[in-house]
Amino acid sequence: MIKTEVLEIGKEAVTPGESLLIFFGETATPELKNVSIIQEIIIEDESYVIEKGDTILVDEVSYKIAKVGSLATQQLKEFGHITMFFGENKQEHEIASAIYLASNVIPDLKIGSTVSYCK
Repeated sequence: MIKTEVLEIGKEAVTPGESLLIFFGETATPELKNVSIIQEIIIEDESYVIEKGDTILVDEVSYKIAKVGSLATQQLKEFGHITMFFGENKQEHEIASAIYLASNVIPDLKIGSTVSYCK
């Protein structure tokens, strides 16, 4: 399991009509912070690897992972970076640092929200 806490939400991080959220750790550049949700890892199981079928809990709302980019776990652990796509994936190419969620409902994040990645 990996659990993170939201520290900041950039002014352009949540855009109506967009079905994605971009997360970064505290070392993100000011430009990235403007378009991202800044998080810190508060619990990390070193052996945990994000896989298709796993669950993400955003506060108390559960999301099933439909697809996982090849570098998603590594990027999350090293940089606090992951991109979440919600709903049907219409992209031609998979993004290596992304996870794709079956639900098209984007969570209502706030400072202090938690995001848990678990089996």
